[in-house]
Amino acid sequence: MNPLYMLVIGTGVAVASAGGAVLALTRPTPPALDKVLEQLNGENTAVRENATASFLPRFLTDPARNYLGVSEEDLALLSIDRDQLAARKIIGALLGLSVLPLYNGILWLGGEATDWFFPAAIALLLALLGWRFPSRQLSARADRAREQFTAALTTFTSLVALERISRGSPVEALEAASRVSHAWSFRLLHREIVRAELAGTPPWDALDALGQRIGVEELSNMARVVKSSADSGAAVFKSLLAEARSLRAAKLAEQHRKAGAVSEQLTIPISLIAAAFIALYFIPALMAI
Repeated sequence: MNPLYMLVIGTGVAVASAGGAVLALTRPTPPALDKVLEQLNGENTAVRENATASFLPRFLTDPARNYLGVSEEDLALLSIDRDQLAARKIIGALLGLSVLPLYNGILWLGGEATDWFFPAAIALLLALLGWRFPSRQLSARADRAREQFTAALTTFTSLVALERISRGSPVEALEAASRVSHAWSFRLLHREIVRAELAGTPPWDALDALGQRIGVEELSNMARVVKSSADSGAAVFKSLLAEARSLRAAKLAEQHRKAGAVSEQLTIPISLIAAAFIALYFIPALMAI
């Protein structure tokens, strides 16, 4: 058979296999009953609206889940299960390793001598990249989500202060403020508040615990301010507004820092372009000498 035909067939098989693996990994599945009961009892805050089933054997996922390379706060913020991320990393590594048998299989079908060294090196490199990429991607997503949550928390804190004046009750103020928006951050806050009410626990304690779980210290600070006002009966309006101003100032400082970092990074390509123009100007003159 023509080697070109075999190359096309082998490439098609590889693409179909990779697509099937990714589709099976990301296909939404119904949540497990035990996980739902854990959420209702407050034992597990990860909401698995986009949960995926791991079809890999446990002897592969159990060791891998101990070397994910991400923090528990990032997993909790994105509602990602450790087994789910472990399955993604294993699939990525296996897809990278599949390059070696695929390449040699195409050579064998085409009647060519198989090679091992360079395909094996490339396969190991791709396997390493496939293993690390899901963790890097999840960390980047968590950073963006945490920034969005902190920005929404500024508005939520101001709304709680206003609701605290109009309604008087801190519980009602928290619940009313969480109903204002349908953004994912407000839905997360509202879910925790409602769960705390159903469980008969103070909602500020639930928000404090949520802030610790997802790595947002500002939420824990705001919850403690509301708790102090509920315990002592002191006016909390000015304290919450001061907390909101502090959050805005911190957000603005972070934006300035990122803008400065981007400006510094732009100096490198600008310097290279300037050097290239200078070289284009002087090289012809030097060659003419």
